Amino acid sequence: RLRRCSSYWVGRSSSSSWAVRNRPSLVEQLRERYRVCIVDEFQDTDPLQWELLRRLCLDGKNGPRLFLVGDPKQAIYGFRGGDLRTYFAAREELHMRATNNQAQGSGLRENWRSSPSLIDALNATFSHPSWFGLAEIAEESANWKLPGTSNHIPFTFAESPSSRSKEKQTETPVVLRDFTGFSRKSEAQKIVHTWIAAEIRSLMQASSSLVEGLGGIAILTRTNPEAAALEKSLRRAGIPCRIRRRGGVFDSIQADQIRLLLELLETARDPRSQTQILTLPFLRREWPRGIPEEIPDTIRRWAALAQAGRWTEFFQSLLYEHGYIHRLAAQTRGGSEVQTLLALARRLTEEGMKCAGSPHALLHRFDSLRLQESGEESETSNGDGIPRVTIMTLHLSKGLEFPVIFLASLSESRKATFYTLRDEQGFQHILDRENETAEKIHRQQASEEDRRLFYVGLTRAKQRLYVPLLPEKFSHAG
Repeated sequence: RLRRCSSYWVGRSSSSSWAVRNRPSLVEQLRERYRVCIVDEFQDTDPLQWELLRRLCLDGKNGPRLFLVGDPKQAIYGFRGGDLRTYFAAREELHMRATNNQAQGSGLRENWRSSPSLIDALNATFSHPSWFGLAEIAEESANWKLPGTSNHIPFTFAESPSSRSKEKQTETPVVLRDFTGFSRKSEAQKIVHTWIAAEIRSLMQASSSLVEGLGGIAILTRTNPEAAALEKSLRRAGIPCRIRRRGGVFDSIQADQIRLLLELLETARDPRSQTQILTLPFLRREWPRGIPEEIPDTIRRWAALAQAGRWTEFFQSLLYEHGYIHRLAAQTRGGSEVQTLLALARRLTEEGMKCAGSPHALLHRFDSLRLQESGEESETSNGDGIPRVTIMTLHLSKGLEFPVIFLASLSESRKATFYTLRDEQGFQHILDRENETAEKIHRQQASEEDRRLFYVGLTRAKQRLYVPLLPEKFSHAG
């Protein structure tokens, strides 16, 4: 994701796109300053970000050279606004340009991470019709060597570099253990944690060539509470471990929710903004189905407090007036999420007072603080230099690798409190939980993102994967 575009924060795509669309002088300044634009993780962009890039780099003759790097199989940030359709639209446009020698498309097929035997196992898994299936190979040209331009996520077989052909094959690259007979999550979690601890002990006692010490082992969970529960189980079993987390409080889910609320309150009179606010967790789940006919009193009051810069009252109402912090404490059993929320409220109250009360200024300051934290990571350890097993979420594992990977995701499927659907117009929020069509589309899209998320997790391993087979009810999308 682009971090900055001149002085415009790209995370606020609408204002950035407006500026590029309506201020030709800004476009010219940027083109003069930057000759090359490289966008990594392009599969996680959104339509407005792509519009910004197109206007800057592709419209006209003197734009920066544009390099897009992305893998649609790793599009896992839909909950933060990533829109895979943007990737497909960009790929189709560039494919058309390639026919006129205005673009090129290349793929990377060699896998330098995993052992040849593990690559074979993963190829067999992901090419199965129930996962991605095989790609529709387009007719290759000198300029275009990517799969076809349909909205189907392509899977092409990964290859081991020829220089590794003589390496010793990993024995048993994938270990599966059947736990489908357990119906209760607490029971399944306990036995899975016991199995993981026993397998780690076996690896260490056998002095396995797969891994040099505990530092080469990672366990991937779906959620932070799962990671915390696993950490307790491993510590009780005497296995040193640590939880790897992102930087600070501004990189948390609670920060995402508060930032979105502040932005929506700037247009609080818009029924669509009101609908989005009602989908956030701050209010009780007691609202009429559909778009509100008039602005709810609480939203009107929050908007007034924000505009007046009365941030102490604003956050007091947000956290306590409708019982949000108590619900969060009950849901997380008093976990770190509550402390994160309180720390955010204190910091934003202080920053709001510094920036003369303007909601727009507070949003700008929010983004600056998040930027300072980006890329930083914190690890829970004793600082004693002892090698430890790493526990982290599937999302955080993206881009990392370990010799041995365990999956430990036991998120139980639950009926959504509302449905967020992605279509040609972007995101829409359906408050009617009895809408069977919306539920069907929501579950399908959630299942597709689950496949991509577990693709990321399974491909983190260099030598061996340990995968517990769980009842279907424990998959996030059901």
